[in-house]
Amino acid sequence: AIGRIVKKHPGKFLGLATLPLQDPQAATQELERAVRELGLHGAVSYTSVQDRDLDAEELWPFYAKAEELNVPIIVHPVNTGPIAGGWRLTRHYKTRGYGFWSAMGNPIENSIALANLMFGGVLDTFPKLRFCFMEGGATQIPHLMDSLYAVYQAEGDYDRLKTRPKREPVAYLDRLYFSIRPTESLLGVLVEHYGHQSWVVG
Repeated sequence: AIGRIVKKHPGKFLGLATLPLQDPQAATQELERAVRELGLHGAVSYTSVQDRDLDAEELWPFYAKAEELNVPIIVHPVNTGPIAGGWRLTRHYKTRGYGFWSAMGNPIENSIALANLMFGGVLDTFPKLRFCFMEGGATQIPHLMDSLYAVYQAEGDYDRLKTRPKREPVAYLDRLYFSIRPTESLLGVLVEHYGHQSWVVG
């Protein structure tokens, strides 16, 4: 249905493919069909695949295909599977009517996913592959970049670091994107320090 809408209204919509990443071979084949036959523009992934982080080597053929097709991977956290903080973010929803999975869980999940992609070698192995992280905002990026730099430098508790990315963490922002709210109070700081190219509204 999405493919039909995209083809009927060219230039107005960008279609994304939801793929069976628990079966990387099937996901790779479906991504190629979605892009070449259906005209879709990217793939959607959670911040983990079952119990695997996004740097799992089983997923690398999928990344290779996305890079070959020159389509981005849209990373979107969900609260229906494993999420950092777990029940502590959701336990009051039923009794008090509020939870924190979006406000706190999503930024944490995105940060963990990005760290694994960076330190697990995915960003270096596939240097043209782009990722966009949704629903987490962007105001955590300065702290995240500083924290990952400490890991990269093998400071303190990280002195046993065996492998590191080829570039400093902030250098990968040239192909990383983050959804923002136009009302974010630190948006000006983000643009001032990191430029304007990494932020999308959504």
